[in-house]
Amino acid sequence: MDFKKYFEELKRRKVFKSAVAYLAVAWVLIQVASDVLPAFNTSPLVLKALIILLMLGFPVILVFSWVYDVTPDGLKRTDQISQKDAPSQVKRHRLNTVIIVFLSIAVILLLFNHFVPNRVINDEAGNAELSMNSTLKSIAVVPFEDISPNKDHDWLASGLVDAINNNLININGLRVIASRSVNLLVSHNTSSDSIADDLKLTHLLEGSVLQYENKIRINVKLISTDDYTQQWSKAFDQDMNSIYDIIDEVATSVGSELDFEFNPTKVSFPAAERTSSTEAYELFLKAKFEGSKTWGKYPPIVREYLEQAIKLDPEFYAAYTFLGLYWSTQHTWDGSWSINFKENIQRANNLFEFTIENSPSYGEAYV
Repeated sequence: MDFKKYFEELKRRKVFKSAVAYLAVAWVLIQVASDVLPAFNTSPLVLKALIILLMLGFPVILVFSWVYDVTPDGLKRTDQISQKDAPSQVKRHRLNTVIIVFLSIAVILLLFNHFVPNRVINDEAGNAELSMNSTLKSIAVVPFEDISPNKDHDWLASGLVDAINNNLININGLRVIASRSVNLLVSHNTSSDSIADDLKLTHLLEGSVLQYENKIRINVKLISTDDYTQQWSKAFDQDMNSIYDIIDEVATSVGSELDFEFNPTKVSFPAAERTSSTEAYELFLKAKFEGSKTWGKYPPIVREYLEQAIKLDPEFYAAYTFLGLYWSTQHTWDGSWSINFKENIQRANNLFEFTIENSPSYGEAYV
């Protein structure tokens, strides 16, 4: 095969120019569509479909350009035109015009995308930084220390951190880091100072927990990350029967120290997580603590704690939801898809539906 002759024939039939013209048009169409379609809340599938169609059209236009030519007499097959004749001036001029026009549009779009978005992003970043420096305060609650004599109340310390963290979220204007994010950093032996630096925090809340007889004491310290000095500290003493009050009091005191107030439109403590039985709440915290030790599955001890909690308080709906989560993971407990998979999922759904029926505002039940 004479590649030189074949190459000259491609040039003669303006296949290369047709390819360049098509690519220029396609690129402009994609750029315009990517900017316009989102304004009409169009599904991303539409843009993907357009790109696929344009890709499929590329070989079609090459074949069409090879086979046909535009002449003053209309569209004709190129092989019917004499080899000695020059290619159609109509085809040449039209291709040149298309290429020049759409390449010009492409250059304009490139310049627009290069300069305008950068200016917008810089303006938004500047405004965000100004806002953060002037008003935004952020905090993370690091794991509390268990200072009980036997060091056997780490479940209580962990549960209180989660509850206090959830209540801090109800403070207007305060950015609160999720407990899981903090625990993940702590599990990698990240220091409190490094956590504050990594998460760009203005404050840290540290503390310790001591339970003795039916009493509980929580010591908390509010640390300013400007110089890592103690900004405020306080000890909270309550009966275990009033554990919800002490959690609310800790969060309220932190908000007051930071010059914030609770959002009255939010519930500080979910009703589904409240129980009249202190022992049931302790079992619930123990179940959460044991469940946090695994990923994607819960050990049998979680079920035992929750079933005991429900027996003590049949209206403790958060325990039903957590028990539903337990059953929803049991198909992976033995490392295989057990024959009881459907049965376990049905158990989980029944528990979720029971909670929703009796406590429809409890978001966890909608899993």
